[in-house]
Amino acid sequence: MESFFAPAERDSPGEILASPAVSEARGIYGTVLDLLPDMVFVAKARRQVVYANSAALQGLGRSQAEVTGDRLGELLGCIHATENPGGCGTSKACKVCGAVGTILEALDVDGRVSREARITTRGKAGLESIEALVTALAFAVQKEKFVLVTLKDRRDSERRLVLERIFFHDVMNGLASIQAGISLLGMQDGGNAETQNLYRRLASAASTLVDEVNQQRDIILMEVGELQPTFRPTDLVSLARLIIGNFEFNQAAQGKSMILDCGPCGGAGGADGAGGDASLVVETDPVLLGRVLQNMIKNAVEASTPGEEVRISLGQEGEGFVLAVHNSAFISPEDQLQVFQRSFSTKGRGRGLGTYSMRMLTEGYLRGRIGFSSTKAGGTSFWVILPAAAG
Repeated sequence: MESFFAPAERDSPGEILASPAVSEARGIYGTVLDLLPDMVFVAKARRQVVYANSAALQGLGRSQAEVTGDRLGELLGCIHATENPGGCGTSKACKVCGAVGTILEALDVDGRVSREARITTRGKAGLESIEALVTALAFAVQKEKFVLVTLKDRRDSERRLVLERIFFHDVMNGLASIQAGISLLGMQDGGNAETQNLYRRLASAASTLVDEVNQQRDIILMEVGELQPTFRPTDLVSLARLIIGNFEFNQAAQGKSMILDCGPCGGAGGADGAGGDASLVVETDPVLLGRVLQNMIKNAVEASTPGEEVRISLGQEGEGFVLAVHNSAFISPEDQLQVFQRSFSTKGRGRGLGTYSMRMLTEGYLRGRIGFSSTKAGGTSFWVILPAAAG
């Protein structure tokens, strides 16, 4: 039988069911595979399915007897599976099929192989595209070769990522226009002090919104492994002053003192960073580190009450640098155990990405360490330790 890619030879359903190795493979793996949420198939070396788990049968709307002997593309309704008499794997288009290629390679290397596959199917609703991560694992039963094949549908996650990227792109363009408009109005309108103060508040609100959007974008990129840090010499004192300045018109910061405490800026000073001109320069990504520091300050400010103090400390520790933010609030022992967990927050549902992102960025991208301490007597301090060099 002619084939343009994979071997076309196949066994009849009767030959498959008569095989003792098939019966044993079904018995060994069937119960376990039925517990898995993704589609899973067991196929013979000729790529014919001998067992499909419950998720696969439910998704296909077929029985175990109906799927036995068919190949993957035939079961999924691939438009190329009927182009050649040999069926799935034998048409010209099958040469670029990620599913068939994954199965063949797994059998060839006698191991595990994963590839992305895009399969066009024809169903009751017409043509449909399946985007899946196909994983194949070769194994033997009674000296007969089999392959375990899983399909993890990636359509929803891929489409969500595309929509998120479009959303962030469009929102950031809109915010950039708003910022430019506010700046232009502020320059053109001499106005009185009250009007200029309004422009500054609007500019601060727009900047805060930009930071929030960027942070959400970075978290998404971080979780899919696409966030790329850019290391360069960064003055921690200047960075701290910039972040503190962002809180000038923050509602949660009103009535609370922010103190910048560091040797290079002359010891303890106000939020304006009054002091000397020396600096603390570290090789890091200033944007990502700024996200971490901003979240540390934001959490401290929100945990404080009017009249209380938030202290931001910078300094050297051994061959590295330390940034710390302290406030007088206390975190309960139970909450301390969950501080860095995703979606955990003492502020209620819908929060909890701030401390989570602080740890992920610091330890996953900035090559540093993060921690905290909290006592009733001493309050709460979050700290980050960074190496002096990026290498």
